[in-house]
Amino acid sequence: MRLPRTATRIAVAIAGFAAIAVSPLITATPAHACSTNAYRVVWDFAGVYARPSHDSYPITTKRYDNRVTGPTGWGHEPANGYSWTKVWVYSEPGWREGWMRDDAVTFTGCN
Repeated sequence: MRLPRTATRIAVAIAGFAAIAVSPLITATPAHACSTNAYRVVWDFAGVYARPSHDSYPITTKRYDNRVTGPTGWGHEPANGYSWTKVWVYSEPGWREGWMRDDAVTFTGCN
């Protein structure tokens, strides 16, 4: 038995909508495929330093729930007994690179 043309079009449309609804779940971008990583600060106060060390120049301080971004592939640098994440922060005269402790931030996805 052959379906009428209208019924066939409706079936194709429903299948297309189902594929669109499910596709974001299937094609989620993995963290290593991001061009820029996004992080959320989880400490009350977290320092951003010029180098991955508490002894280096403190650029700024971030507070709980602040958002920071950083380049993909540069985070998680071990130094001075801690693991550090490279981030970008605004500091006069403009944007610059800084380092925050890994345990002070949590990865939230691509930016």
